[in-house]
Amino acid sequence: MQRAELEHLRHHVLHLHKALIDDARIQVERLEGRLTAHQFFERLTSDPALAWLRPLTQVIVAMDEWLDDAEATAAAAVELAAEVARLLVPADDGERFQQQYAVLLQREPAVVLAHAAVGRALPRRGAA
Repeated sequence: MQRAELEHLRHHVLHLHKALIDDARIQVERLEGRLTAHQFFERLTSDPALAWLRPLTQVIVAMDEWLDDAEATAAAAVELAAEVARLLVPADDGERFQQQYAVLLQREPAVVLAHAAVGRALPRRGAA
């Protein structure tokens, strides 16, 4: 996997991440009222109810680190893409991220569209 391919994938993963966070904010504010950006950020980083988002956040951070590493290998980029693909399999009996993701794919059109874009950006199986 080349640098440009990982950058392209990261771009789409960021859009998906934003759609997930936007939905989380709507759900929190529906229950608690309007939050400032700082208040929501605090909730996002410390509330156990929002911890399910962390695996995707961690993959984005790993992508950023790979892109900043002049000696990063193509194999490591392929592993990152594989982790994105693994995470984005909605599963009622999967990890917490996959469970929540399954719910959002049924409810939130912005998540469905972002999910499709990430799917198109993922390298095809067998491609390196």
